[in-house]
Amino acid sequence: MTTEKIIVKVEVNDNRNSLVRLDIGDELEKIREILEEDEIIKMDNKLLFSNPTDSTYVKREEESRHSLKDIINNNNTLCLKSDIRKNIKNIRVKVKGDNARIPLVRLDIEDKLQRIRKILEKDENIKMDKLLFLNFDSTDFTYVTRNEESDRSLKDIIINNNTLYIKSDTRKIIIVKVKGDNTRSSLVRLDIEDKLQRIRKILEEDEIIKMEDKLLFFNSNPTGSTCVKRKEESDRSLKDIIKDDNSLILDYEKKDYSDLEKRLNLGFGRILNPKEIKIKISKEKLVEKMEIKEIEEESLDRSNDPEYVVDIKSWANKISRFFNSDDGMINYEPNGLSFSDKQNQTEKKYELKKIPKLILKFNHIEPRLDFIEKVKEALNSNNQENFDNIYETFGQFIPTEVVLGGFYYETSSKMISIGGESNKTGWNPDEFNTYKRKWIKSLKRNNWECIEFRNPKSIFRLLNDELREEVNKFFGKKILYKKIKSFKNLCLKYGNKETIKLPLNKFSGIINNEKAGCSVFATVVDEDEEKNDSFNCQIYHPKNGRPQLIIRCFQKQQKRSNLRELKIAFMIVGYDIHFNPNNFNNFNIFNKMQLEVLTNDTFDLKKDISFLGIPVLKELNDDPVIIGHYFSKNATKIKANVFAYNLKKKKYVEKSNFSFHVLTISGEKYMEYDSSEKFSTFSKSIKNPNFDRNIMNLKYVSVCYTSESCGPAFLKQKEKLRKVTCKCKKQKLCILCESATESKNQSPKFTSKFTYSVSNILFTDNTKVKKAFTKVN
Repeated sequence: MTTEKIIVKVEVNDNRNSLVRLDIGDELEKIREILEEDEIIKMDNKLLFSNPTDSTYVKREEESRHSLKDIINNNNTLCLKSDIRKNIKNIRVKVKGDNARIPLVRLDIEDKLQRIRKILEKDENIKMDKLLFLNFDSTDFTYVTRNEESDRSLKDIIINNNTLYIKSDTRKIIIVKVKGDNTRSSLVRLDIEDKLQRIRKILEEDEIIKMEDKLLFFNSNPTGSTCVKRKEESDRSLKDIIKDDNSLILDYEKKDYSDLEKRLNLGFGRILNPKEIKIKISKEKLVEKMEIKEIEEESLDRSNDPEYVVDIKSWANKISRFFNSDDGMINYEPNGLSFSDKQNQTEKKYELKKIPKLILKFNHIEPRLDFIEKVKEALNSNNQENFDNIYETFGQFIPTEVVLGGFYYETSSKMISIGGESNKTGWNPDEFNTYKRKWIKSLKRNNWECIEFRNPKSIFRLLNDELREEVNKFFGKKILYKKIKSFKNLCLKYGNKETIKLPLNKFSGIINNEKAGCSVFATVVDEDEEKNDSFNCQIYHPKNGRPQLIIRCFQKQQKRSNLRELKIAFMIVGYDIHFNPNNFNNFNIFNKMQLEVLTNDTFDLKKDISFLGIPVLKELNDDPVIIGHYFSKNATKIKANVFAYNLKKKKYVEKSNFSFHVLTISGEKYMEYDSSEKFSTFSKSIKNPNFDRNIMNLKYVSVCYTSESCGPAFLKQKEKLRKVTCKCKKQKLCILCESATESKNQSPKFTSKFTYSVSNILFTDNTKVKKAFTKVN
């Protein structure tokens, strides 16, 4: 340490001189601090160190790089000069949000903000350590981060009146979510002091949120939840509406639809019947509360709608498509329309024109408590008629989308309109154009009607998970999906297999749901009358995959080529966890059929029971094994007898790689109305081994022997019944032959059970399909 007495002199018309003991090795930055405390010199920001060699200034940012010995002259004199540089200006430093702190500081506008921070940190009025610089970008302020201060100068951020704005860092990481849309959630650093108007601009640029005009800020407070109106965003800050967990919720603007909900009974259930063209409103209100939103649709102004052929068959088909959410449903007037006159062979057509004005969507639908209690009572009663009463009281379904507006159609004698001022008023056809213009103009909110229902939801889907499961178990399993499809050019030689992934279309989402408990049943028909081949069906259903049908041909002496044209019928049986109203309507006779899928080989003999079975593989392999079965019965029980036969070894083998599913159907024997559905079960005693040639289009067949001792037989498509021949050696019997107790030459007494399901629309051919049995060659 080398201290010397230094003469400190302020040049240019200033009488401040002082003799100060200083260490000539100290940096000028340290010397400045000492001179700031000197009672005579009182060095401030306006004074700079002067270099005696050329009388130049030492810049403030350079003081840390120079020591005192570099600038004192030979007589130990240190010169100070007032800063008269053009870049030095008096800057008003304003702490945003604090009007009490507005000091005037002399700063070099060319200095980097990092240097300016050090200067301001020494100012007791500023307390810069917790503040950030603000940059004014012509419309609003943004923060300058600490990392940016070394690259940006003061002149970049001061505004025209030489004011520098600084502010406490009130930014936070905010979780921004769009209500009802799980795909739009983003972490955004936002200033909670900013007005919502500023926050909107930031979120408009966010790649995930992409805030549009209809999105509003959601304010959740103890008095209730509301959205901040657009005109209030310039006065409200982010801190006023964010939650304690630093989350910001955005929601679409909610409009008041209470007038429409009350006038149009939007909270009531609806009832459809295939025997009358109208949609009834339930007796009691179904919904306690629900969220109503408006949907924009490009085709809202469409007016060219197809003609509606009004006959009982097309109406029933339309109901089915509507409940499958494949089509909307026009809300015909309460009195309905009349069907075509079949006796006079006249067909009525109504060319209907819709004028849609608004589409509403219902979310978060909560049912009324009295509906829930009625469901519980019906479950406890174990009486299906109580559910029929629930349909009448609360409806079959509630639409989740409703089109409002009006529509009109023309009959042979008048024009009829729904909605508008001229509701259900008849007009002469010659006056139609005048009426049409007047009527369309009259469509206002207070006279809109529900003109179309979309995406129906069963009333049972409004229940909680536990009650829904109880209702499903009460009604039992349903035929959820069925299809018959032709496959051409399948190469099937003796013993070979063909694997076909079943075409499930939009049903594929439910097949692997454990709660649905789905099983697959299938059968195969050769479409070529001249071929005389035999096929065996097996199901393989990989976990979380699509079910596959494994087909093997076991006819050794085949006619013509090995290419096959097969018609495959399959159906999915399980619990309808989505409660498709097609399966839960009181007019649907399927509800009076009891379906049950069993995996045990013995079950009770019930009156009018029908049954069919199919093997389900645990894993795939290339062993040429076909799996057959037949049923046998006694006074009280029915048994499924299942056997496996190896085509290569020509003998029966162990039953290990599969389970066996049995579908039993009891209750109603026959159902048919003029729609796409037919279902029938029946039994027929057969004394002659040949089947009745008049039995047409049988899709699923099972044979039941009255004697348990009858040997196995395989299904064949077009030939008489024959016993199976096994070629195992007598000294080493196979599994099945070893357990046989009766003579192979005995002619068995048997009955055959048939269960089938066909679709009149998709399958209208008259192919005579005869089911028979044959031996394995």
